[in-house]
Amino acid sequence: MSSKKVVSAGQDALNADSNQDKNAEELQADRKSVLAAVQKNGWALEHVTAELKADREIVLAAIQEDGRILQCAAAELKADREIVLAAVKQKGSALKYAAVELKADREIVLAAVQQDSRALQYATTVDREIALDIIKSNGVFLKYVPDELKSDREIVLAAIKEDYRTLQYAAAELKADREIVLAAIKKDCRALQYAAGSLKTDREFILVAVRQNGGDLKYAATELKADREIVLAAVQQRGYALEHAAAELKADREIVLAAVQQRGYALEHAAAELKADREIVLAAVQQKYALEYAATELKADREIVLAAVQQDGGALGYAAKELKADREIVLAAVQQFSNALGYAAAELKADREFVLAAVQQRAGSRANGGALECAATELQADREIVLAAVQQRGGFLNYITTELQADREIVLAAVQQDGTALEYAAAELKSDREIVLAAVQERGYALKYAAAELKTDREFMLAAVQQDTWGRALEYAADELKADREIVLAAVQQDGSALEYAAAELKADREIVLAAVQQYFGALQFAAAELKELKELKELKADREFVLAAVQQKGGALQHAAEELKADREIVLAAVQQDGSALEYAAAELKADREIVLAAVQQDGWALEYAADELKADREIVLAAVQQDGRVLQFAAEELTADREIVLAAVQQYGCWVLQFAAEELKADREIVLAAVQNEWTLQCTATELKADREIVLAAVQQDGMALKYAATELKADREIILAAVQQNGWTLQYAAAELTADREIILTAVQKNGWTLRYATAELTADREIVLAAVQQKGSALEYAADELKADREIVLAAVQRYGGALKYAADKLKADRDFILTAVQREGLALMYAAKELKADREIVFAAIQQDDKAWKYAADELKADRDFILTAVQREGLALMYAAKELKADRELVLAAVQQNSGALQYAAAKLKANRKIVIAAVQQDGEALQYATAKLKADRKLVIVAIQQNGAALRYAADELKADPEIIHMAQLNTTEK
Repeated sequence: MSSKKVVSAGQDALNADSNQDKNAEELQADRKSVLAAVQKNGWALEHVTAELKADREIVLAAIQEDGRILQCAAAELKADREIVLAAVKQKGSALKYAAVELKADREIVLAAVQQDSRALQYATTVDREIALDIIKSNGVFLKYVPDELKSDREIVLAAIKEDYRTLQYAAAELKADREIVLAAIKKDCRALQYAAGSLKTDREFILVAVRQNGGDLKYAATELKADREIVLAAVQQRGYALEHAAAELKADREIVLAAVQQRGYALEHAAAELKADREIVLAAVQQKYALEYAATELKADREIVLAAVQQDGGALGYAAKELKADREIVLAAVQQFSNALGYAAAELKADREFVLAAVQQRAGSRANGGALECAATELQADREIVLAAVQQRGGFLNYITTELQADREIVLAAVQQDGTALEYAAAELKSDREIVLAAVQERGYALKYAAAELKTDREFMLAAVQQDTWGRALEYAADELKADREIVLAAVQQDGSALEYAAAELKADREIVLAAVQQYFGALQFAAAELKELKELKELKADREFVLAAVQQKGGALQHAAEELKADREIVLAAVQQDGSALEYAAAELKADREIVLAAVQQDGWALEYAADELKADREIVLAAVQQDGRVLQFAAEELTADREIVLAAVQQYGCWVLQFAAEELKADREIVLAAVQNEWTLQCTATELKADREIVLAAVQQDGMALKYAATELKADREIILAAVQQNGWTLQYAAAELTADREIILTAVQKNGWTLRYATAELTADREIVLAAVQQKGSALEYAADELKADREIVLAAVQRYGGALKYAADKLKADRDFILTAVQREGLALMYAAKELKADREIVFAAIQQDDKAWKYAADELKADRDFILTAVQREGLALMYAAKELKADRELVLAAVQQNSGALQYAAAKLKANRKIVIAAVQQDGEALQYATAKLKADRKLVIVAIQQNGAALRYAADELKADPEIIHMAQLNTTEK
């Protein structure tokens, strides 16, 4: 309830409990009436005389109803210890209104923060014990502790372990503390934004940070975002860190390739020319979620689209129109992501034969939905298609009609294919023992969806765990059955990992633990600590036959074996043949066994890291390792980094990056370098003399124009090489000899690849209209480097703005103030409003045109328009969330807010507090989307009728209801029904 509303209610209470014949002044001075009123509604204290606000009994009665009423008490009572203590116990935030000396009273402060930890902000003195206790539960309250505690290392460390954002409140010296900042970064990479500037510019620290979390690149100093080693390390750890790299590195082919290989969607941040690089795009789409960012022409490339949809069926949505009608591509997409059928051409969705073939494909993830959901409506009720679908993929049960979800044959077929399909069966079939057992047999944790009575049925549970091959049925059994020895023993004998879900006392039961470990060696991790050293377990770890069987299943199981078996040649050989990296756990003498190490590196080249030093000098072993992964050359003995055949094999496998580990003389080997640059496109690691080899440099820049950076000075003046370089990557123009920046063909080629390279052109060419137009069409912000006369050219500026709204910043002032021009500009790119002349930001037509093009343009509208009721009303009727930008008084306008929430329920979050308590408005919001309940007041979240309206729209809204309604069986049932239907 808002403060105005409670005060009004207090006035009503005062009137109701008084003699109606008395006048207002008499009522307010009538002690008996006032006492009765404040006991009913404490806020009545607001309306009484000053004398009664100093009446101890009346004030005490009022604050016991609501502690915040302390604000209405006389000053002397705000210094009354008993009254203040009672107030903060009722409402911790009442501390705000206490006398200054009581804000330093330890008992009062402790009572306040125990009631509401946010009260800490009102205390004037906070001792270390209180601060540490509060911060451990909510680190954000570091903000409110005294400055000396913000310098307390233990307190700050406790705060950032709870919430990384608290680093912003730490003392300056601790923001420069490497350990503290690294602890915060480990919690969330965004913590670096709060670190001291000295750390953000510390190259060594940033390198450590990005290796821990590549996302930290975002907060590094600008110059470090242009540091190639740092950026490369960042994108190798988190591909999307490319977003924060300097512009020139977004055009660095090696960096972009490393980024998209780690995260395909990093392609979004690559330079435009690399989005049109077929090899990079192909690598990106093989990592998912990248086709969206590829150049238009590549979205019509059948091979690329096919590769993309095989990794991410949803990529079909970004394919060229003609490929959405390609049966092979659509089937491949549906196989990976069944809902991809939604992007297919309409004729395919209504083609019975095609839909039947589509639903028979097995999609990659149940959560992605079913192809059946996207088929024409009449096909979703076709029993033959549905039966075929659920036989192929049980999860399709989610997308069929309610009638068919109660069809026993269909449900049985579904759960036999995917036990978790039980979730979507009709309620009566979730109690069908045969169906539930079939589901559990296929997927143990399907028991999660069974009727409650089956989870407490001992006989049924015993049958369930005996049929559960997944070891998860026990997880969903009733607690008393997790402590049932017979059931748990049956479960672990079926799958040892079920030990994880047993009651604590049974994890200490010798017979049960032994049975679990015998079935699954890794179950040892779930046993009670006191049993891990059991004689029987030690014997099991030392049981040769048992361990041999375990490592043949999973090589890494070698780590659990007894030390003597880690020295058993047959066991270790079996382990590394299954997983080469298991060599790490082998006894030292076997890491020196040639046959074992050879087998390990052939399975995983990186196993070379764990080999004995003498075998890192074994030519055959190292050759086998680098052929498997060229990067492992870094682990080879020094003499082998000078072996020509090994280095050649390494660079052919991985490219020039490997050259950094080669001997210096091989960095000057022409054949090796030529092979390397043709593979991975950089001259950086080659010998100086080869950087002057024209053929090598030409081959390098044709693969990656940025290789020009490392070419000999004389070749940077070679016109053919520069032209080849800028054709591959316009950004390389920065490395060309000065005389070539006056070459019109080179500049035009460069800006067509990367508009920003206009900055390197001569003054004469920045005034060349064709060149500048080409530049801004590729990169709108290139307008910054155009000659002044062209910044006043309407066509050029419009082309720039259309590409990037912020380009208007660089336009001539007369264009920024030209109404017709700005109107045209914002119609093409709404965010151009940012740089329009001040008076035009208040022009209704211009602003409305801008927000129609891009809602975010609201941010730049003049304040008077944000306070213009008619204008805002028109805006929220189009997009309710525009309420976010309205002036404060309009967020309290009932008609306007109602219009906003009817258009978009999320607008309720921006409404004034009193309207979040308005039942009619909240009902309008939850009718549009039940989850809007989250923005309502606590009182309305406890309103049963209103909550029912919300969950009828969306069962998930139950999470925002008051606790007592979350426990209401009828409400819960209604929510479950609505959640299932959706």
